[in-house]
Amino acid sequence: LELPIERLMTEYSDVSSRQNWIESLSGRQLTVLYAASNDLDFTQEVPLSKMRQMLVEKSEQLFDYYLVNRFNHAKLETAVSDIAKEILSDELLEFCLVKNNKYDKKSLLFALFKQKPDALKNIYHYDKIHKKGFAAFVLMNPPRQRELNFAEFVLSSPITKILEKYDTSLGDGFESTLQDVFLHNDRLYLFIRRASDEDVLLNCDQLLHGHKPEWTIIDFAANGNQVNICAKCPQKSVFIANALVS
Repeated sequence: LELPIERLMTEYSDVSSRQNWIESLSGRQLTVLYAASNDLDFTQEVPLSKMRQMLVEKSEQLFDYYLVNRFNHAKLETAVSDIAKEILSDELLEFCLVKNNKYDKKSLLFALFKQKPDALKNIYHYDKIHKKGFAAFVLMNPPRQRELNFAEFVLSSPITKILEKYDTSLGDGFESTLQDVFLHNDRLYLFIRRASDEDVLLNCDQLLHGHKPEWTIIDFAANGNQVNICAKCPQKSVFIANALVS
Protein backbone atom coordinates (compact mmCIF):
# COMPACT_ATOMS: atom_id res chain seq x y z
CA LEU A 1 0.00 0.00 0.00
CA GLU A 2 3.09 2.22 -0.23
CA LEU A 3 3.06 3.50 3.34
CA PRO A 4 6.22 4.84 5.06
CA ILE A 5 6.35 1.91 7.52
CA GLU A 6 9.68 2.71 9.18
CA ARG A 7 8.75 6.32 9.92
CA LEU A 8 5.34 5.32 11.23
CA MET A 9 6.87 2.64 13.47
CA THR A 10 9.17 5.24 15.00
CA GLU A 11 6.23 7.59 15.44
CA TYR A 12 4.10 4.86 17.03
CA SER A 13 6.81 3.85 19.52
CA ASP A 14 6.05 7.03 21.44
CA VAL A 15 3.42 6.34 24.13
CA SER A 16 1.89 9.81 23.92
CA SER A 17 1.51 9.51 20.14
CA ARG A 18 -0.41 6.26 20.54
CA GLN A 19 -2.66 7.79 23.18
CA ASN A 20 -3.28 10.93 21.11
CA TRP A 21 -4.29 8.78 18.14
CA ILE A 22 -6.82 6.75 20.15
CA GLU A 23 -8.21 9.90 21.79
CA SER A 24 -8.67 11.47 18.36
CA LEU A 25 -11.06 8.71 17.22
CA SER A 26 -14.78 9.41 17.16
CA GLY A 27 -17.22 7.26 19.11
CA ARG A 28 -18.15 5.31 15.96
CA GLN A 29 -14.51 4.70 15.01
CA LEU A 30 -13.66 3.74 18.57
CA THR A 31 -16.51 1.21 18.70
CA VAL A 32 -15.49 -0.50 15.44
CA LEU A 33 -11.80 -0.56 16.41
CA TYR A 34 -12.60 -1.96 19.85
CA ALA A 35 -14.77 -4.71 18.36
CA ALA A 36 -12.27 -5.57 15.61
CA SER A 37 -9.23 -5.69 17.89
CA ASN A 38 -11.01 -7.83 20.51
CA ASP A 39 -12.89 -10.22 18.17
CA LEU A 40 -16.21 -8.89 19.42
CA ASP A 41 -19.45 -7.87 17.77
CA PHE A 42 -19.69 -4.12 17.26
CA THR A 43 -23.09 -4.09 19.02
CA GLN A 44 -21.49 -4.90 22.39
CA GLU A 45 -22.71 -2.34 24.91
CA VAL A 46 -19.52 -0.98 26.46
CA PRO A 47 -19.17 2.65 27.58
CA LEU A 48 -16.99 4.67 25.22
CA SER A 49 -14.77 5.81 28.07
CA LYS A 50 -14.04 2.20 28.99
CA MET A 51 -13.36 1.27 25.36
CA ARG A 52 -10.93 4.16 25.03
CA GLN A 53 -9.14 3.27 28.25
CA MET A 54 -8.78 -0.41 27.26
CA LEU A 55 -7.49 0.49 23.80
CA VAL A 56 -4.92 2.87 25.28
CA GLU A 57 -3.75 0.09 27.60
CA LYS A 58 -3.25 -2.34 24.70
CA SER A 59 -2.15 0.29 22.18
CA GLU A 60 1.21 -1.41 21.55
CA GLN A 61 -0.72 -4.23 19.85
CA LEU A 62 -2.66 -1.91 17.52
CA PHE A 63 0.09 -0.81 15.12
CA ASP A 64 -1.62 -2.53 12.17
CA TYR A 65 -4.75 -0.47 12.78
CA TYR A 66 -2.60 2.64 13.07
CA LEU A 67 -1.38 1.87 9.54
CA VAL A 68 -5.01 1.49 8.44
CA ASN A 69 -5.70 4.88 10.05
CA ARG A 70 -2.85 6.34 7.96
CA PHE A 71 -4.06 4.53 4.82
CA ASN A 72 -7.40 6.34 5.19
CA HIS A 73 -5.74 9.67 4.33
CA ALA A 74 -6.87 11.12 0.98
CA LYS A 75 -8.91 8.05 0.00
CA LEU A 76 -12.25 8.91 -1.53
CA GLU A 77 -15.35 7.89 0.43
CA THR A 78 -16.95 6.38 -2.68
CA ALA A 79 -13.93 4.13 -3.30
CA VAL A 80 -14.00 2.82 0.28
CA SER A 81 -17.77 2.40 0.56
CA ASP A 82 -18.15 0.71 -2.86
CA ILE A 83 -15.78 -2.07 -1.84
CA ALA A 84 -17.16 -2.24 1.72
CA LYS A 85 -20.72 -2.81 0.48
CA GLU A 86 -19.64 -6.12 -1.06
CA ILE A 87 -18.03 -7.41 2.15
CA LEU A 88 -19.53 -5.94 5.32
CA SER A 89 -22.95 -6.78 6.78
CA ASP A 90 -25.89 -4.45 6.29
CA GLU A 91 -25.99 -3.81 10.04
CA LEU A 92 -22.35 -2.74 10.16
CA LEU A 93 -22.74 -0.58 7.05
CA GLU A 94 -25.73 1.14 8.63
CA PHE A 95 -23.74 1.74 11.82
CA CYS A 96 -20.98 3.40 9.75
CA LEU A 97 -23.44 5.59 7.87
CA VAL A 98 -23.00 9.24 8.84
CA LYS A 99 -25.41 11.42 6.83
CA ASN A 100 -26.45 12.17 3.25
CA ASN A 101 -25.69 8.52 2.39
CA LYS A 102 -22.02 9.06 3.25
CA TYR A 103 -20.01 6.65 5.36
CA ASP A 104 -17.34 7.03 7.99
CA LYS A 105 -14.34 5.85 5.95
CA LYS A 106 -12.09 5.09 8.89
CA SER A 107 -14.72 2.89 10.58
CA LEU A 108 -15.26 0.97 7.35
CA LEU A 109 -11.51 0.46 6.92
CA PHE A 110 -11.07 -0.84 10.47
CA ALA A 111 -13.87 -3.37 9.86
CA LEU A 112 -12.57 -4.34 6.41
CA PHE A 113 -9.04 -4.89 7.73
CA LYS A 114 -10.45 -7.28 10.32
CA GLN A 115 -12.69 -9.21 7.91
CA LYS A 116 -10.72 -9.10 4.65
CA PRO A 117 -7.33 -7.34 4.73
CA ASP A 118 -6.82 -7.74 0.94
CA ALA A 119 -9.79 -5.43 0.42
CA LEU A 120 -7.51 -2.50 1.28
CA LYS A 121 -5.36 -3.35 -1.72
CA ASN A 122 -8.46 -3.19 -3.93
CA ILE A 123 -9.42 0.15 -2.39
CA TYR A 124 -5.91 1.50 -2.98
CA HIS A 125 -6.26 0.74 -6.68
CA TYR A 126 -9.99 1.43 -7.03
CA ASP A 127 -9.40 4.90 -5.57
CA LYS A 128 -7.35 5.67 -8.68
CA ILE A 129 -10.35 4.89 -10.90
CA HIS A 130 -12.36 7.64 -9.22
CA LYS A 131 -9.52 10.15 -9.53
CA LYS A 132 -8.46 9.59 -13.15
CA GLY A 133 -9.97 10.01 -16.59
CA PHE A 134 -10.43 7.16 -19.07
CA ALA A 135 -10.43 6.87 -22.85
CA ALA A 136 -13.07 4.46 -24.19
CA PHE A 137 -12.28 1.90 -26.88
CA VAL A 138 -14.39 -0.65 -28.74
CA LEU A 139 -12.26 -3.55 -29.90
CA MET A 140 -12.48 -4.25 -33.65
CA ASN A 141 -12.43 -8.01 -33.16
CA PRO A 142 -14.47 -9.00 -30.08
CA PRO A 143 -13.12 -12.02 -28.19
CA ARG A 144 -14.29 -15.43 -29.30
CA GLN A 145 -16.88 -16.81 -26.91
CA ARG A 146 -15.53 -19.89 -25.16
CA GLU A 147 -16.82 -22.11 -22.39
CA LEU A 148 -14.63 -20.09 -20.01
CA ASN A 149 -16.03 -16.57 -19.62
CA PHE A 150 -13.78 -13.62 -20.37
CA ALA A 151 -13.07 -12.67 -16.76
CA GLU A 152 -12.08 -16.23 -15.85
CA PHE A 153 -9.89 -16.43 -18.93
CA VAL A 154 -8.04 -13.19 -18.13
CA LEU A 155 -7.52 -14.22 -14.52
CA SER A 156 -5.96 -17.48 -15.69
CA SER A 157 -4.02 -16.10 -18.67
CA PRO A 158 -0.24 -15.45 -18.72
CA ILE A 159 -0.53 -11.68 -18.31
CA THR A 160 3.14 -11.37 -17.34
CA LYS A 161 4.18 -12.69 -20.77
CA ILE A 162 1.96 -10.13 -22.46
CA LEU A 163 3.54 -7.38 -20.35
CA GLU A 164 7.02 -8.60 -21.30
CA LYS A 165 6.11 -8.26 -24.99
CA TYR A 166 4.65 -4.82 -24.27
CA ASP A 167 7.89 -3.69 -22.59
CA THR A 168 9.93 -5.04 -25.50
CA SER A 169 7.77 -3.09 -27.96
CA LEU A 170 8.38 0.15 -26.04
CA GLY A 171 12.11 -0.52 -25.75
CA ASP A 172 12.78 1.98 -22.97
CA GLY A 173 14.31 -0.51 -20.53
CA PHE A 174 11.49 -0.24 -17.97
CA GLU A 175 9.50 -3.19 -16.65
CA SER A 176 5.71 -3.36 -16.30
CA THR A 177 4.33 -5.17 -13.26
CA LEU A 178 0.75 -6.34 -12.68
CA GLN A 179 -0.23 -4.90 -9.29
CA ASP A 180 -3.83 -6.09 -9.04
CA VAL A 181 -6.71 -7.71 -10.94
CA PHE A 182 -10.22 -7.72 -9.55
CA LEU A 183 -13.87 -7.89 -10.53
CA HIS A 184 -16.27 -5.19 -9.38
CA ASN A 185 -19.79 -4.38 -10.59
CA ASP A 186 -19.39 -6.70 -13.60
CA ARG A 187 -16.20 -4.90 -14.70
CA LEU A 188 -12.74 -6.43 -14.76
CA TYR A 189 -9.93 -4.08 -13.71
CA LEU A 190 -6.22 -4.56 -14.37
CA PHE A 191 -3.74 -2.27 -12.59
CA ILE A 192 -0.29 -2.14 -14.16
CA ARG A 193 2.64 -0.08 -12.89
CA ARG A 194 5.93 0.75 -14.59
CA ALA A 195 8.66 3.33 -14.14
CA SER A 196 8.40 6.62 -16.01
CA ASP A 197 10.18 9.98 -15.90
CA GLU A 198 13.22 10.51 -13.67
CA ASP A 199 12.43 12.07 -10.31
CA VAL A 200 13.84 12.63 -6.82
CA LEU A 201 12.39 11.86 -3.39
CA LEU A 202 13.35 13.62 -0.16
CA ASN A 203 14.05 11.03 2.55
CA CYS A 204 14.95 12.73 5.85
CA ASP A 205 18.00 14.76 4.83
CA GLN A 206 18.84 12.76 1.68
CA LEU A 207 17.71 12.94 -1.92
CA LEU A 208 16.89 9.58 -3.49
CA HIS A 209 17.06 9.45 -7.27
CA GLY A 210 14.66 7.24 -9.18
CA HIS A 211 11.64 7.28 -11.47
CA LYS A 212 7.98 8.21 -11.12
CA PRO A 213 5.45 5.35 -11.08
CA GLU A 214 3.32 5.38 -14.22
CA TRP A 215 -0.06 3.65 -13.87
CA THR A 216 -2.11 1.96 -16.57
CA ILE A 217 -5.65 0.96 -15.61
CA ILE A 218 -7.54 -1.28 -18.03
CA ASP A 219 -11.28 -1.57 -17.40
CA PHE A 220 -12.94 -4.37 -19.38
CA ALA A 221 -16.63 -5.03 -19.88
CA ALA A 222 -17.65 -8.47 -18.62
CA ASN A 223 -17.63 -10.01 -22.14
CA GLY A 224 -14.42 -8.23 -23.17
CA ASN A 225 -15.86 -6.41 -26.20
CA GLN A 226 -15.40 -2.92 -24.75
CA VAL A 227 -12.57 -1.43 -22.73
CA ASN A 228 -11.74 1.84 -20.99
CA ILE A 229 -8.07 2.70 -20.60
CA CYS A 230 -6.45 5.18 -18.25
CA ALA A 231 -2.78 5.73 -19.09
CA LYS A 232 -0.25 8.39 -19.97
CA CYS A 233 -0.63 7.24 -23.57
CA PRO A 234 -3.83 5.15 -23.92
CA GLN A 235 -3.09 4.24 -27.55
CA LYS A 236 0.06 2.35 -26.53
CA SER A 237 -1.80 0.46 -23.82
CA VAL A 238 -4.28 -0.88 -26.40
CA PHE A 239 -1.49 -3.40 -27.13
CA ILE A 240 -2.19 -5.09 -23.78
CA ALA A 241 -5.96 -5.07 -24.22
CA ASN A 242 -5.75 -6.51 -27.74
CA ALA A 243 -3.30 -9.18 -26.60
CA LEU A 244 -5.77 -10.36 -23.94
CA VAL A 245 -8.80 -10.53 -26.25
CA SER A 246 -7.08 -11.92 -29.36
